[in-house]
Amino acid sequence: MVASGPPQPVDLVIAGADVLTMDTGCRVISDGALAIADGRIVWVGPATEVSRRFVPAYRLDAPGRIAMPGLLDTHFHTGQQLLRGKKRSFELPSANGSRVSCTRLRH
Repeated sequence: MVASGPPQPVDLVIAGADVLTMDTGCRVISDGALAIADGRIVWVGPATEVSRRFVPAYRLDAPGRIAMPGLLDTHFHTGQQLLRGKKRSFELPSANGSRVSCTRLRH
C-alpha cells in the first residue's frame, strides 16, 4: 500500500488497540491500528494516521484491547499474561447468577 496520495480501500481497519507488532524490535504501539486487505495485514501504525491512509469496508474500534498481528494464540494463558495490568478490577459471574467484583492489585 502507498503511504501518500488518496486513501486506499481495505477490507478492515482495527483502530485504537495496543498493537504488539511482532517485528524484530518487539515494538508496542499504544493507540495503534492495523489495515487488512485480501486477508493480509497491509499496514501497522498509529491510529492517528489510519483514516488518512485507508478507507475500510469495516472498522473495528478497539480501545483498551490488545492486537497481536501474526500471533496465533493456541493456548489461553498467553493472552492472560499480556493483559496483566490492563484492568484493575472486573466482575465475574458466580454460581448463583449474581456478579462478584474482583480487584487486582498491581505489583
